[in-house]
Amino acid sequence: DGSSLSRDEVSVNSSGDQIKYRRISLTIRHLKHTRRKVADIDLGITSMKTAYNTCKRYIDEACHFYSLNIGQKNIMLSQLRTYEDSNRYYHTWHHLADMFTLLDSHKAFINDRPAIIMAILYHDIIYNAKSPSNEEDSAALFEEYVNDNCNNNDKQLKEVKQKICDYIIATKAHNANASTDDDLKYFIDFDMAVLGWPLDRYKRYAGLIRDEYIHVDEKEYCSKRAAFLRSTAESANKIFATTDFQYLFEIRARENLQWECNELDHGRIPNH
Repeated sequence: DGSSLSRDEVSVNSSGDQIKYRRISLTIRHLKHTRRKVADIDLGITSMKTAYNTCKRYIDEACHFYSLNIGQKNIMLSQLRTYEDSNRYYHTWHHLADMFTLLDSHKAFINDRPAIIMAILYHDIIYNAKSPSNEEDSAALFEEYVNDNCNNNDKQLKEVKQKICDYIIATKAHNANASTDDDLKYFIDFDMAVLGWPLDRYKRYAGLIRDEYIHVDEKEYCSKRAAFLRSTAESANKIFATTDFQYLFEIRARENLQWECNELDHGRIPNH
């Protein structure tokens, strides 16, 4: 348990670097808090309205920070209604609410919170399980929103537009390990955290992903998803980019992926 690490151990791990020392010490104090937060994530048990109301608070926060007026905000809300599309089962308001829960539990490590909120809101705004360009299309819609609705008075959002687009597109590969941008690393880890949830919650997630790919033949789905998950589980690279998430979720994530691979190899789809 990371909360039991001593100051001396932390100091050694941080190689004497004072900045890293403070960061790691702060990380340790937040690990148990994060675990409690993750335990509150229920992946669709709460109503969609509750999940939307959670997200609405962050929409309000971002709009306030970027000085967006009611008209600009309403256009954004209209676009974000895609998270309620009937063909979505996992990529809904619930997924965003889960990411916001993790954002709050790691707020001490975030530099540009409003930009991450915007990236979370728009990263899955376009989602079609048959499309290979969801991330690029989502980024393009965000860029279009800024270009069409933000004038010179909204320069703050324009100034971070490209960064937010880059964050959204980065969710395609889900690999920020080599990045020097800590915000990007946390953002990607927020999106990937589901892989390291307790098995019962992971099973629900896996079942919802199948629901979104229901158009794919069952045998083909089992084969292709197992191959994808196995390549991730057996990779020498870390699944998570931040040391916080590696500590919290890395081992469990690999166990979950291996478990689902075994199920799929035997033609069993979780929660189906």
